[in-house]
Amino acid sequence: MKDTIPEGFEVPLHKSVAEPVLWMGLPRPILFAISLTTIMLVVIFQISYMSLIAIILGISAYIACLQLTNRDPEFYKVILKNSVYKKHYY
Repeated sequence: MKDTIPEGFEVPLHKSVAEPVLWMGLPRPILFAISLTTIMLVVIFQISYMSLIAIILGISAYIACLQLTNRDPEFYKVILKNSVYKKHYY
């Protein structure tokens, strides 16, 4: 059997419909959480070596989440849904 599509049954699919919306390669909630947490820690620690550590932690969290997003763009939804489940069911 031939796998041909009959004339008139083809619909163009735009790339924006099939791919998730990402900002800087991350989902918006994750990017906002990482950036706001990093900014908050820098403001709390003001100008000290701890603020440098907060920036390094923010960058490393961004890179880790970027790697997870490259594997599965919906990873954060899976983690949030999994956190609601009980550890044991009796």
